[in-house]
Amino acid sequence: MVGVNVLHAQTCESTWGPDARTFDARRFLKLEEQTGRRFTIPSTSLSILNFGHGKRSCPGRVFAGAQMKVLIAHMLASYDMRVDEEAKGKLFGESIWFGATSFINPRVRILLRNRT
Repeated sequence: MVGVNVLHAQTCESTWGPDARTFDARRFLKLEEQTGRRFTIPSTSLSILNFGHGKRSCPGRVFAGAQMKVLIAHMLASYDMRVDEEAKGKLFGESIWFGATSFINPRVRILLRNRT
C-alpha cells in the first residue's frame, strides 16, 4: 500500500503562497495571472491531487467537473443564498477534520430562498 501526503501538497506554502491554509476564493485566478497557466477543475499536477495525477488520474474528472458547474449554475440561477447572521465567521473559521480532509462547519446554516 502506498500513501501520499495530500494535505501537505495542497497546503504547501512554497507552492500556494504564505496564506496556503486560509480560504481565498480568488487563489487560482491570481495564480493564472502570475504563472500564465490555466487551472481548471479537472487539472492535475503534483500540487493538485484531487483526481490523482499522471496516467492513473481519474478518467471521470472532466465529467465530474461539468456536473459541478451545472449544479452551481442551477443554484445561482434558482436561489438567493446567504449565511445565517449568527453563523458569520464560523463558516471557514471552524473547519472539521476527518483524516487529511477538511470540511466547512456542518452546523453553519446557509439560507436559501427560491426565486420562482
